[in-house]
Amino acid sequence: MSAELLAIIFSAAGLLVTLGGGLFAGFAWMIRRTDAQLTEVKISLARLEGPRELLILPRGSVNH
Repeated sequence: MSAELLAIIFSAAGLLVTLGGGLFAGFAWMIRRTDAQLTEVKISLARLEGPRELLILPRGSVNH
């Protein structure tokens, strides 16, 4: 194998590793942002719904 061919192969491999790492980091960032936004939406909905209602037992029932 010539030096030029090895240089082309290593350059192509380096380019693939760089692009793959960039895509992985980009998708990881998107997932983290989406999860943070969903958490904010869940908190907002919980605030709109208000506190959970207490259990109201019917008349005549006694817990001993």
